[in-house]
Amino acid sequence: MNRNMSIQKHRKWTALLLAVLMMAAIFAVPHTASAAVEAGQTFISLGEDLSPEGRAEVLRLFGLTEADLENCTVISVSSQEEHEMFDSYLPQDVIGNVSKSSSMITTREEGYGIQVRTENITWCTVSMYQNALATAGIKDADVVIASPGGATGSSALLGVTKAYSEITGESLKAESIDAAAEELILTGEVGDEIGDQDKAAELIASVKEAVAAEDLSKEEIENVIDEAAQQLDIDPSSINTEDISGLMEKIGELDLDSGSLREQAGAVYDKLKEKGVDLGISKETALNWFQKLVKWFQDLWNRYVG
Repeated sequence: MNRNMSIQKHRKWTALLLAVLMMAAIFAVPHTASAAVEAGQTFISLGEDLSPEGRAEVLRLFGLTEADLENCTVISVSSQEEHEMFDSYLPQDVIGNVSKSSSMITTREEGYGIQVRTENITWCTVSMYQNALATAGIKDADVVIASPGGATGSSALLGVTKAYSEITGESLKAESIDAAAEELILTGEVGDEIGDQDKAAELIASVKEAVAAEDLSKEEIENVIDEAAQQLDIDPSSINTEDISGLMEKIGELDLDSGSLREQAGAVYDKLKEKGVDLGISKETALNWFQKLVKWFQDLWNRYVG
């Protein structure tokens, strides 16, 4: 084999290896922070203003005793912290001046998703929490949110995110927590408007997935909202499209992964699938992306082999 043929063969195999490595990088599943977190750790957040009786009732709802807390990491959440998180989205008299909503989060193995149970929570639903917690960046955990008496439950989001930061040893992104807080409140408001909190959560989840999958303009987001509403039998005129669009523009800047959203808030997306609602990557977008990928490999091949 002469030297030119050897060089040409070397280039061919180098290009092929490079293509394989690039393909592997494109389709590899990224490791998330949750993969490094030990499963089975339990963290408790307790409202700072719980009375002794209220504390005992919350622990009962968690299925714990005071003795059990010795094996858990316990943190407190103050009313001031709640105001810092929610003053932009709720009137101060709604938030109140006492902190009683509490939460328990237990880490699970990678791929488990976010599972939520609520006790004495009157406004926020399981679906609303799953959606918001996924937006905040929480992964693979059992979450219990409880109050000693009836509570809206909105402030519990603070306790869960604060506890999760203790688990990972890293603070969740401030912009992610802010978007999650706005999402939780806005979903509840949409639910009040249409008379169905779970359907509101499905609407927000479907639009959020589309926004995470594609880079959409404001007009395109509004079109997706209308389409999702129609598929869910929601009258588009009954919802505030402008507010939802504004939230989605904020969420679009978080660089969320649509696949991760489906994994973490699986119950919500399973319901959407059952209803035939699918606003993820459009067939046209997927085809265009694949065609660009093929062309890239062809250009690479021609450059090094052709």
